[in-house]
Amino acid sequence: MSLMPHEASTITDVQSVEELRRELAEARQREAAANEVLRVIAGTSDVLKGVVGRSSAGLPEVLNALTEAAVRLCGADKGLIRRRDGNRYVAVSTYGFPDEFGKWVAGTVLESGRDSIVGRAASARQTVHIPDVLAEPEWESGDWQRLADFRSAIAVPLVSGQDILGVLVVHRTEPIAFSEHQIDLVETFADQAVIAIENTRLFEEVQARRPRPVTFSRSSRALRSTCSQCLPPFATLSRNFARPKMLKFSSATAIACALAGSKVL
Repeated sequence: MSLMPHEASTITDVQSVEELRRELAEARQREAAANEVLRVIAGTSDVLKGVVGRSSAGLPEVLNALTEAAVRLCGADKGLIRRRDGNRYVAVSTYGFPDEFGKWVAGTVLESGRDSIVGRAASARQTVHIPDVLAEPEWESGDWQRLADFRSAIAVPLVSGQDILGVLVVHRTEPIAFSEHQIDLVETFADQAVIAIENTRLFEEVQARRPRPVTFSRSSRALRSTCSQCLPPFATLSRNFARPKMLKFSSATAIACALAGSKVL
């Protein structure tokens, strides 16, 4: 059955309207996500200012906030950050994982290589996206895969110059690929993690170069005691130094008086 021209035109118009509505909805979602990113970055910046103003103790708080925000805003279910320690990568932040996996990941380290998405991102120094890890060649699953309970993942290396500071990873329980926009969001939060880590490192270096404050409580008491012992000799010296001036003056006077034929009183 063929459609009349006006009917075909109506269907096309309806499809166009639906497409525009979908694009508008996606644009609004992107705008909301961008606003949320700015809010989270502003919040972590405030925390980081406190870190720089006090100590490095607040860095885990910043990394936890960045991990959680990356998971929520890119539609993932869980995520973590691993910091580089030599050739190993140690978990320093986790979000959304079962407690059992949290305990496991806290006690394990990963190395560069293709056995894990962390190792792949670190070796390649670029973002790695795996829509379904179980369908990925060279992927070895085990008990940790069961504990983590994820199928798709994005890993973004934390790159600072020539150094790899760590890797940010977000996961989905279902094998659903991430969109380019979602990958961009994860990379944005990875950049913020680099800034937080580097600022903390600089703060620690400045603190290490600062001279240690001197405690004056005991030192001041010892100094006062020493000074009190030194006061009598100083007083004697002052009298002795004053006396020659008087003697010198008296001798000079006596000589002058003798020459004048007078007596010294």
